Amino acid sequence: MKVLMVTTSYPRFCGDSAAVFLQYLARAIGSAGHDVHVLAPNDPLADGSVADERVSIHRFEYSSVRRHRLTYGSGILPNLRASRRVYLQLPFFLTSLFVSLFILARRVRPDVIHAHWIIPTGFIAVLVGRLLGIPVITTVHGGDAFSLRSSVLRWLKKFTLNNSSIWTSNTHSTADAAMSGSDISTPMVIPMGVDVQLFSSGDRALQRSGLKEREQVVLFVGRLVEKKGCNVLIEAFGHLVRDYPGNVVLWIVGDGDERDALEALVSNMGLSQSVRFFGVQSNGYLPDIYAGSDLFVLPSIEDRKGDTEGQGVVLLEAMAGGVPIIASQVGGVEEVIEDNVSGWLIESSAPELLADRIRVCLRSPDLRAAVAERARSHVMSYDWPVVAHHFVELYKAVPG
Repeated sequence: MKVLMVTTSYPRFCGDSAAVFLQYLARAIGSAGHDVHVLAPNDPLADGSVADERVSIHRFEYSSVRRHRLTYGSGILPNLRASRRVYLQLPFFLTSLFVSLFILARRVRPDVIHAHWIIPTGFIAVLVGRLLGIPVITTVHGGDAFSLRSSVLRWLKKFTLNNSSIWTSNTHSTADAAMSGSDISTPMVIPMGVDVQLFSSGDRALQRSGLKEREQVVLFVGRLVEKKGCNVLIEAFGHLVRDYPGNVVLWIVGDGDERDALEALVSNMGLSQSVRFFGVQSNGYLPDIYAGSDLFVLPSIEDRKGDTEGQGVVLLEAMAGGVPIIASQVGGVEEVIEDNVSGWLIESSAPELLADRIRVCLRSPDLRAAVAERARSHVMSYDWPVVAHHFVELYKAVPG
């Protein structure tokens, strides 16, 4: 089959974390013998190093490349909220996306256009699909379901999903949020996946070379934005340090708009000697970081715009890496983690409760090992070849 994916985010260089799960999906479908094309915005950091014989990557521009500010970073909606000047790029972006997708689709003639996120890519893909007679699948990832609340955005969401040949979501929670308050057709639920082989290959000894023998590591990986709740984890960690002076550290991997505030919080709480900010790390290095940790925490919350965790791909990475997990019971997280079986679920925005759960886990190595082993067995159903097969079967079922 010939598949054309369209997205507002795609890795720009080797090791880039921008929507890296789409790169894995595209490569897995390409590895299964299908012809895959990806259309994504250009960016000053795009250097061509992610080129792959399994996937044809096409970049479009919406202004001088060095002036691109709308996509990447924290994402379109946060970028718009951060600067009113970015709004000036929006009409040029939408026009360029439409024209670029129309020209590419007419040239490639794919069997299906697969749009990731409802707005703007899903909406634009539906228009192009209608003009060219190409079926469209729209995949909802979470933020586009939880945070599209204005009347105009709700109308665009309803139009896009009801005019897609099929739409999918990564969890039932995401699907319910997308359908909330509107008469929208029911989706197929297909989760995003993980490279199990890669994330199970980490070197624990290498990553822990600078630590004391009995020092325990609590790990967070993700964008440093409000909905990830990293401030809750830091506050919880403050309680832990008093119980484990010099014997527990917190590793924070990722970057985003909240980083400066989080670093200030760490400093104000006197935790600078126990908390390390790694910044964004490549998938080539992440397996070692997971392997070097003793406990993974995803303390997600619902942010002020109503956005929350759609699925939590980092949970799958931790599972594959054999790291036991504590996660907030929000969004689609409880569809990934079964409480007391493949991890532990806790109430969100509750630092003291989180500290108590971390404390219990750090004191129970046998319990951690048992939960991690069950999680590692469970994560095999999320391996990319399995997920890609589900999407290919869906492509074949789309009426032409």
